[in-house]
Amino acid sequence: MLKRIQISYFFRYLGDALFYPFMSLYLVSKGIDGTRLGLILGALPFVAILANFVCTFILKNHRFDKIILLSMLVFEGVLILIYGLNLTFVFFLITTIFLGLVNTPYYSLLDSYTSTNIINENEYPKVRIMGTFAYVIGGALGGYLIDYLGYFYVFLIAFITYLISFIFLLTLKTKIGSEVVNEKAKVNLKIIFNSRFIVYLLFYVFVLGSKTIFDAYFNVYLESLSFDVTTIGIINSLIIVSEFIMMLIMIKLLSKKINLKKMLVFCACTLIVKDLLFSLPLPSSLLVVISMLRGVGWGGFLAMNITIITQLVKKENLTPALMIIATVYGLYRSIATIVAGSLYVEIGFKYLFLIIALLELLGTLILVFSKSMGELYNEK
Repeated sequence: MLKRIQISYFFRYLGDALFYPFMSLYLVSKGIDGTRLGLILGALPFVAILANFVCTFILKNHRFDKIILLSMLVFEGVLILIYGLNLTFVFFLITTIFLGLVNTPYYSLLDSYTSTNIINENEYPKVRIMGTFAYVIGGALGGYLIDYLGYFYVFLIAFITYLISFIFLLTLKTKIGSEVVNEKAKVNLKIIFNSRFIVYLLFYVFVLGSKTIFDAYFNVYLESLSFDVTTIGIINSLIIVSEFIMMLIMIKLLSKKINLKKMLVFCACTLIVKDLLFSLPLPSSLLVVISMLRGVGWGGFLAMNITIITQLVKKENLTPALMIIATVYGLYRSIATIVAGSLYVEIGFKYLFLIIALLELLGTLILVFSKSMGELYNEK
């Protein structure tokens, strides 16, 4: 089962890598920028707020969850294919709204379903790293394929990879002897909203939510520095290579008992330093090297996230906890992304990156000075 879910992750994330990193560039090529670009990019997480909230309470058991996952996978693939058509601003916005209904909830539901029914949570980094590997390939090839084939055919390839992921996910069977997930249990908000979870939620929102704002406009910023789409694709691939390496390191570290809180702070600091340096007037070539820090911070976080949340709320509450985080995260990300669309036009990218770094610093300080979080170690 481990190999099948790894393959499913690989092709799902390969499709993502061929679409989402180039989404903003594609919209700009269609004459959509500034506030209108912010509205479209902000709509993606904004709609996900409702979708995550609904998923928190409607998920019933592993069979039902799997049907939802399969339906989301096909629907999102079709929407990506439609996105490649010559649409107006209004239709781009509508299509993005539907993407938001399935994109963010899918990740949370897939991670929870996989960790609960297919593998042990300690094996999760071995599965998620396949998504990172897919982004290495997709990032390197995406820009080149867009130059050679055009956006529509690249989005068509993304659609095909989603179908392949669908096939492998369809053939998965749950662990032998595993209990039906959430079959008769209600969401226990009292257990989920303990003080440690709230601290982690705030850290997640301010650090990781702010990181996604940077990511949303990173390629647009590179284009403003006169990088072409092929080069931008290669740069994104190099960032994912650093993420891949970091996840390999984390797989080794998580096989031993380590202080997860200190690792979280380290990963957050790499993101803060990166964004602070991007706010300075540095040479473009140096900024490309500095951008590799994104992979270090994000890769470390990805490897630890499921393990940390499982400790904070217990395994039986993993799915609703992930959905609650995604809901709050989506609200923050949506508002901030829309605001950022106007800000980068008014004040420039440098000041925007400085604001992002300060927000990430706020989230890190909340974690560092939290007495309730205390020390947090992985259980071996």
